[in-house]
Amino acid sequence: MIPFIDFHTHHIRRAEQIVQILNIFPREEVPENSFFSAGIHPWYAADVSDKEWQLLEEKLNHPACLAIGEAGLDKMKKYLSFYEEQKKVFLRQIHLADKMQKPLVIHCVRCYDDLFRYLELLEVPVIIHGYSKSPELAGRLLKIPGLYLSFGHLLLNSASHAYKSFLQIDLNRALLETDDKPILIEDIYKQAAQIKKLDIEKIKQQMADNFRQIFKKSVILP
Repeated sequence: MIPFIDFHTHHIRRAEQIVQILNIFPREEVPENSFFSAGIHPWYAADVSDKEWQLLEEKLNHPACLAIGEAGLDKMKKYLSFYEEQKKVFLRQIHLADKMQKPLVIHCVRCYDDLFRYLELLEVPVIIHGYSKSPELAGRLLKIPGLYLSFGHLLLNSASHAYKSFLQIDLNRALLETDDKPILIEDIYKQAAQIKKLDIEKIKQQMADNFRQIFKKSVILP
């Protein structure tokens, strides 16, 4: 049985046939019976203590921790005052990802020119979550081996860049997520199937294949 895989979420949901990667912060508790990612978000990069880094490394060593993140860069106005700190925190998490051989989940807002320089440093798979930019930028990003674009609620808007980008890219480089939105992952899969004109089971199979490729684990249930 192939589950629905939610590659990035902030809300735990207990349901059959659903596999989640729950995003947590270093000081949060490890979720029970769920995969998770752990990282320091760029919004909170201005004041990161040594204790926080210690807690992050502890989380990354947990067997259910599949990835580091979300980490990244954000140039929205209210975060610009500590952009230099964001870059330092992001770089340190890049080094951690490479050291621990954990895929990196990236948050990027208005920073793609800078991001390309950092992507050159990574030796692990990369997931840019909540992708919302143009098909042209998607094409540039997907020239980087091991990089995946994760799509969420914006797929429900046919006028969005996300919709247009998902329409054009290969499914073997796409992932699906709910992020922090009050939406069911099943609805994202249903929309993805309609956009690609495929049976939903084919979408589920490809997402399971992508999961195996990124995390070296199978989520196909007996």
